[in-house]
Amino acid sequence: MKVLKAKHCGSFKFGKYSIKVAILENNTYVLSERDVSFFIGSRGGSSFKRKNKSSLSDIHISLSAPNLKEFITPILEEKLSNRISYFNCNKNTVIYGYDVNTVTEICWVWLRAKEAGKLLKCQENIYKRASAFFRSLSTIGIINLIKEVSTSTTASANSSFWSYLKIKCLSLIPNIHSFSEKNYN
Repeated sequence: MKVLKAKHCGSFKFGKYSIKVAILENNTYVLSERDVSFFIGSRGGSSFKRKNKSSLSDIHISLSAPNLKEFITPILEEKLSNRISYFNCNKNTVIYGYDVNTVTEICWVWLRAKEAGKLLKCQENIYKRASAFFRSLSTIGIINLIKEVSTSTTASANSSFWSYLKIKCLSLIPNIHSFSEKNYN
């Protein structure tokens, strides 16, 4: 697999956590696997992944608990097995990361497990962090969406700003949920 180059690197603070982010040469937005592991509440070091005994694929350590298995879709499992490797902006270190959509899907697993009453008491802190992160992302997403459509020439040409906003929001729904709702009812 080709190691991509980061054209922009940075990090953001979320509470006491600092998460490295990058925009790659193919315009993929990624978050550092290691930082996501620390943030979600997992161990560090070389234990970011565990072999999933049922499918023999790697699964991110934050989702390796047996009670979370039913909330992990095959699509997410594949994404987690195919992490992205890229050179940092100094081009001297290879970093492993996940597409930003994969990280939101990790949060969805925790939210779904909580809704279903499947979390263990010891997992509540991880759920709280994932939930807070997810709520923050949704707020930022809505703000940026409104900025985008309110400054867009398409929005001003459209007879109804709100109609355009509704269409734009609905177009994002498949990107938010890459899994079937029937699995969780």
